Amino acid sequence: MPDEHSARTARDRIATPHDRSGLVDCAAIVACGAVVALALRPFQDTPFVDDWVYAWSVRRLLEGHGLATLEWSSHPNVAHVLWGALFCVPAGFSFTALRMSTWVAALLGLCGFHLLLRALGIERRGAALGTALLGLNPVFFVLSATFMTDVPFVTLAIWATLALVSAISRRDERRLAAFALFCAAATAVRVVGIVLPVAAVLALATHGGAWGRRPRRLTLAAAPLAFAALLLWWNEGRAVHVADLTWVTASPVFRRRFLVESLPRLPEFGTQTLLCAAGTLGVALLPLVAAATERRHVRCASAALAGLVVLAAGAQAAGVAWPPALAPGFVWTWGELGASESLVAGAPAPLAPPALASLATLVAFASSALALAIAWRRPRASEAFLLWSLVGHLGLAAVLWLFYDRYLLAVLPLVIPLVLLGAQSLRTGTMAAGLGALALVSVVGTRDHLAYDAALWRAVDLVRARGVPDTEIDAGYVVDGWLHFARPDQAPRDASGGRIFSWITSPGGLLPWQIANRPLPGWDVAEAVPYERWLGRSGALYALRRAPGD
Repeated sequence: MPDEHSARTARDRIATPHDRSGLVDCAAIVACGAVVALALRPFQDTPFVDDWVYAWSVRRLLEGHGLATLEWSSHPNVAHVLWGALFCVPAGFSFTALRMSTWVAALLGLCGFHLLLRALGIERRGAALGTALLGLNPVFFVLSATFMTDVPFVTLAIWATLALVSAISRRDERRLAAFALFCAAATAVRVVGIVLPVAAVLALATHGGAWGRRPRRLTLAAAPLAFAALLLWWNEGRAVHVADLTWVTASPVFRRRFLVESLPRLPEFGTQTLLCAAGTLGVALLPLVAAATERRHVRCASAALAGLVVLAAGAQAAGVAWPPALAPGFVWTWGELGASESLVAGAPAPLAPPALASLATLVAFASSALALAIAWRRPRASEAFLLWSLVGHLGLAAVLWLFYDRYLLAVLPLVIPLVLLGAQSLRTGTMAAGLGALALVSVVGTRDHLAYDAALWRAVDLVRARGVPDTEIDAGYVVDGWLHFARPDQAPRDASGGRIFSWITSPGGLLPWQIANRPLPGWDVAEAVPYERWLGRSGALYALRRAPGD
């Protein structure tokens, strides 16, 4: 185990681009990703949660209709669409190709994260463990096999961070220009990328010395903000309107319309964000915290833990709802990874009893408090951007009501290096055991998700085989979104001729057929499609036909 002096010496050393170990480690990351992909085969030709929204843009582009976005999309994700389209060019549009594009992006992100940790002065073993902690995080892992925007955004943010850290440490304006390019690309995936240039300007102004405070360099760092503004302006004329989303909670239109009116509730939203982040990040950091905690950290963390418990109790007493760790509906929750079951009718009750959920949240709070104690110190210049980005992402989450585990994924690559840099030593065996547990949840949980997803689409195909058109099938948010909202000309209609978008602008259960997690009153079971989970609850999906007279 390295002593305090050797650990500090390693942190003060900046990895050089001539260090061949970085190339070797990146090759190992890619090889591991290829092995997992071959063993798990996660590239099903089906959509995942919201990625049908972005897939619509890819398909439209490949058909020769140019770049456009559905109004349901929260972001003018041009870079994401172009990246996915690139992978579809050889064989045509498919979700298989789109899923592969994100898997490649994830591997590039992990390579960049390993290089970032080395550039921050973290020794090779610590960098490898930190990279594994990000790559094996169940939310990152399962989203890497989808066409969601989260992982590509994290990848671009990581490479932007690496460029800026290198620019500050080396006083290199070319690397600052590379930061601006990566940052602009990140905002073209998720608009929350505007946090990055703001954090960069603050880091340069406060920790960049005379070099960083030069107006030309501050302007270069801030340039992606102008690009993001132009992108948002462009998207206003390219967003395709399908339905009135004004009163659909959490839709982009809803957020924009009620943003100003909701600002007086910012203290409430800030409380929800802090508690959600403490629970979500606490679980994600458990292996690292367990490996790095020392007795002095426990004493320092007690006050932070007490503060979180008091804040949670106060929020509960004031009627402020906040999601606990592994909350129902999260991407990673008890018994399910992927959030598919909750988006289909008849979702079962949460698998964990309230007492167990509360205990897990308390453990997560303790983990977050310990992570804070480990990382607490005066930041170096190379760490300032991480801290400003962390504050910016959490602040934006409060303003935009992003109380969800996958929205906090962008924060994880900021917190991991801060904790690693504060750790005097790592108990490798302890962290390896924690990483093994995460690997089990990620790999088996993704396998279980794929089994459920395959059963869902088999049930849809069985109903189609009966001659039932897509306009009469309600199979939950994902299926309905792809079959109806993404094809509005083929959407079902009500008696007055208005379009029905189940699970988006209308409730489910309005069509003659629906797929559900269990038999429902007033519906006859036509088909049952079983599925088997290894970690979660096994069962069947039911193709239901509305009972006569109902």
